[in-house]
Amino acid sequence: MKKNLLAKLTENLALKIISVIIAIVIWYVVVDYNDPVIQRSISGVEVQVRNASYVANGKRVYHIDDQYKTISVIVEGNRSAVSGLTASDIIVTADLTQIVDMESTPYVYVPLDVSCPGISRENISLPRETIPITIEDIASQKFAISVDTGGTRPDKDFEIGSMRASMDSVTISGPQSIVNTIGSVVAEINVNGLSENGAVTAELKIYDTADNELSETTLEDDLSFDGTGVPEIEVQVELWRKRSGVRFQVETQGEPAEGYQISGITTTPGEITVAGTDEALEELKQQGNIITIPAELISVEGISSDTEFTDIRISDLLPEDTMLASNVSETVTVQVAVLPLGSQEFDLDVDQIVTNNLGSNLTVSYSSAELAIRVQGTEQDLEELQVSDISASIDLAGKTAGDYTVPVEIVLPAGYELVEDVTIAVQLRE
Repeated sequence: MKKNLLAKLTENLALKIISVIIAIVIWYVVVDYNDPVIQRSISGVEVQVRNASYVANGKRVYHIDDQYKTISVIVEGNRSAVSGLTASDIIVTADLTQIVDMESTPYVYVPLDVSCPGISRENISLPRETIPITIEDIASQKFAISVDTGGTRPDKDFEIGSMRASMDSVTISGPQSIVNTIGSVVAEINVNGLSENGAVTAELKIYDTADNELSETTLEDDLSFDGTGVPEIEVQVELWRKRSGVRFQVETQGEPAEGYQISGITTTPGEITVAGTDEALEELKQQGNIITIPAELISVEGISSDTEFTDIRISDLLPEDTMLASNVSETVTVQVAVLPLGSQEFDLDVDQIVTNNLGSNLTVSYSSAELAIRVQGTEQDLEELQVSDISASIDLAGKTAGDYTVPVEIVLPAGYELVEDVTIAVQLRE
């Protein structure tokens, strides 16, 4: 029985499939021929203001919030008439002569009207019948224009040396509630990958006092700039080439305490990258790519121990027409090492440190590559002492994985003394 039923179902299968397809096509033809009535919601329809001069004059102006400048419209009609409609086909107007009460605050309400070619008015509906507007006095204020790159960067070999906008300032006029909240006017440019001097077209951006950007529609619809529309601004960009490997030369004033000597002076960072004009970089090259930290900033008078001089502003030391490259520390720290007379500092490679009682499941690493050891002796003995003559060891008994500062046992040849105890930071890891 089941086999007979299956045979009947599959009999003339191709003919049955064709019949179904034809039925579907016929259904679509019939539906299209009948042209049914449908509803469509069309968003982003611009609200057009009529008779603006009824409100706006030399002293007063109207303002519509951005959220009311466009509206959604529901259209009902035959599919052939409705399906192809776009927002530009629909006209929504706000006639300012229809304002009922000009003195209400904070808003007055303007009735909306809507029309669409080929669609009767009763078949078009709006989500609201009016929109609120504010009517207020006009304010004008002059603002300086700053230039900003908006986080973009020129080619890796360059820094921006200078930026000069075609306009230094602009007078902005518009509703008092907007103009009085403007905090800054910025000409923003894109300098990504820039590798030569030239003019770059800027995009004008306006921010309120809370650093919120005013919308493009507010700029175009509500504000005027020097009595016209949004100005076109060009920025002349001058690029300076980078120079890396610039070092510091430290000068000092005064003398350390009696019985002490300066054993060394280092800086952090040791080298920096600067940028400058070709002439300024050439002059810096002639000076050995060295920037001098003057003596008046480094007084060693009376010191008897290592001393740091911090927060020295590098920009104050740079030659004319040079600047720090991006991501370079703005300050330099000078470390002055001081030792008793008749002593010397030796740098021992940490690979020479013997580790005692290190757990079998642990490895050790050090916070620095060298260990400073200060040794006292006669001048002749110190000249003869080699780093390889110094033995160093640490005891890690009982220590598990973690970070520690441990004492270093130093063994010196006969006739030498350790100036001060030595410690080192270690990391123990499984």
